[in-house]
Amino acid sequence: EPKSEKGLSPQEPSEKMDLKPYVDKMTSLKAEANRAQERIRRAIKDKDLAAEAEAVADRRRISTEMRELTNELKEKNNGELPAGWFDRVGL
Repeated sequence: EPKSEKGLSPQEPSEKMDLKPYVDKMTSLKAEANRAQERIRRAIKDKDLAAEAEAVADRRRISTEMRELTNELKEKNNGELPAGWFDRVGL
């Protein structure tokens, strides 16, 4: 049974948690953040201040979502993040 939750620390959460939705959401957010970062780079290169401001705002929103997702997971997991959870949450 634990093989579907590989990467968890030896002390298991009191209630079995399905990490997959959290991992999937974080993976999706990281991809969005990377796209926003690329838009920022392109806007700076093109000296497009409006596009840069929009991309920076998107990246800030995504970072907030990543933090909230991590906090929610920590709360549901007895105040601890599972081992192997994403090391860098912010950008």
